[in-house]
Amino acid sequence: MDKLAFVFSGQGAQYPGMGSALYEHSSVFRAAMDRLEKLKPGLKKLCFGGSQEELSQTINSQPSLFAVALAAAEALRSAGIFPSALAGFSLGEVTALAHGRSFQGDDGFKFVCQRAEYMSAASQAKPGSMVVVLKLDAETVEAICRETGGVYPVNYNCPGQISVAGEVDQLKVFSELATAKGGRVLPLKVSGAFHTPLMDPASEGISETLS
Repeated sequence: MDKLAFVFSGQGAQYPGMGSALYEHSSVFRAAMDRLEKLKPGLKKLCFGGSQEELSQTINSQPSLFAVALAAAEALRSAGIFPSALAGFSLGEVTALAHGRSFQGDDGFKFVCQRAEYMSAASQAKPGSMVVVLKLDAETVEAICRETGGVYPVNYNCPGQISVAGEVDQLKVFSELATAKGGRVLPLKVSGAFHTPLMDPASEGISETLS
């Protein structure tokens, strides 16, 4: 068999009921979720029965996505499926580190819960959001960001697909300009302008926590 990599998702991948089928059918997944539930009561109710609006809130989406992904990876390992490499997208980087035992025990989950609190506070202080832009090259998207101001190209997903984050009002202006250039702009299910200077206060808190 070819070598496998586990790639863990970031915010925006959450959806109501995620992990509920695995919880029902996998004893390893169920044990992992029960373990994390003790650290964050209400976690399972949020993952399995929470609304999209609830799950899109940073304070909820980060612990939920981390927990479901980590538990799924543990279930895969129990089935004899072992990764040769681990990677992650934004929040997923932390999940990859946790699954790779860079954190002791469930310290990775505790860190994510703290991280979510810092990022949620930063989002409330300076409201922002994110969109994904399709059908435009990187240079065009970057130029529109400079023209708009207050928005930033943050995730270069693949050619013709870039995530842009920034202030809510400025994102509306950006979206109109990008659409006029022939781009397709789709909102992401997040509640903050991640990977931008608007998250600087959160970065300071996270650095203190890691120290």
